[in-house]
Amino acid sequence: MSKQDQFFNALRESIQTQTFVRLVFSKRYDKEDQIRKIKVSLDSTSDVAHFVFLDIYDVEEIEVEQKIEDGITVMQNILKNVFKVATLHTNQADFSLQINKTGEPSFHRRPPSFPLKNTQKTPDFLIELGVLKENGKPQKGKGDKYKQISKFVEIMAGLLRNYYGEAKDKKLNIIDMGAGKGYLTFALYDFLVNNLGMETHVKGVEVRDDLVNKCNDIAQRVGFQNLQFEKGYIGNYYLPTTDVLIALHACDTATDDAISKGIKANADLIICAPCCHKQVRKLMNCQTHLQSILQYGIHNDRIAEMLTDTIRALILEANGYETSVSEFISTEHTGKNVMIIGKKRKADNMGESPQFYLQQIDKLKTEFGVKFHYLEKLLDKNT
Repeated sequence: MSKQDQFFNALRESIQTQTFVRLVFSKRYDKEDQIRKIKVSLDSTSDVAHFVFLDIYDVEEIEVEQKIEDGITVMQNILKNVFKVATLHTNQADFSLQINKTGEPSFHRRPPSFPLKNTQKTPDFLIELGVLKENGKPQKGKGDKYKQISKFVEIMAGLLRNYYGEAKDKKLNIIDMGAGKGYLTFALYDFLVNNLGMETHVKGVEVRDDLVNKCNDIAQRVGFQNLQFEKGYIGNYYLPTTDVLIALHACDTATDDAISKGIKANADLIICAPCCHKQVRKLMNCQTHLQSILQYGIHNDRIAEMLTDTIRALILEANGYETSVSEFISTEHTGKNVMIIGKKRKADNMGESPQFYLQQIDKLKTEFGVKFHYLEKLLDKNT
């Protein structure tokens, strides 16, 4: 049996035994190629399981779904033409297939990076929250929510690992502003405490009494001792010492309230997924060559969203954060799919001067006839 056959047999077996974790392609043949890595996950929440390929480029990420056998054919082509190394992670073992300079493959099996725990069962909090059934399958109508939860945890895992390294002794204080029903708040706490073993305190801030009470009851029932929910408005909430600030789908300027509080608290990470962009949309009065584009309502809305979030990102940059704007989850699952991530810059990566970013903001406001951005006013008030 060839080395390639051994590798792909291990892949098929991991799918059949439900031990598949992920597959990663790395080490490009052509170092000038813009694609940096491909991560493959398995989506088994629908009737027919399929692969999800995440192609990671220098400037963007592209997600593509493939049926199992079609996906394996794609993987074989990737190993011939794009990447030299494929690493399969399963709960039972890690498998790697490496192509050397002469084109000869080698196959290795190692202990698992993600070993199967002694008790494998559906997380209690996902059952309590009504996302999953006892058998681990999504409740009716909750498939998209489950995908969103999984994607969020994957993003946060990468962010925390990138920023803090593998230091598990780091004690994290996390605030989730506008926690809602707590789906993502619970999932993040569970991952950090029960998967990574990190000492973590998470607080969800929510304005609705019934959701606060319900989430606190569930946290107690599932034994999440350092997860609490409390009633509060983002705008007037006092933010204590915070390592990570999260604000997902906070409406309109509530996102700006959250960002300003994160900046003022000197949070290491600020993660936002904005919802609606009314403030800038109402002020836009473009008198330049772009006016013809904005005469159509849908274009106006989309430009307002891009303009609002671009200025938010630039304001974060001006305040010492390395910032990215990316897709949170495919628009197939939710229209609220933009995520702004600000990482507090460290001494060896200070970026441009604040004035550089502020000048870019002024140019954008002039171009689109916007007098002010709400986040600017909040930060001026805080200084």
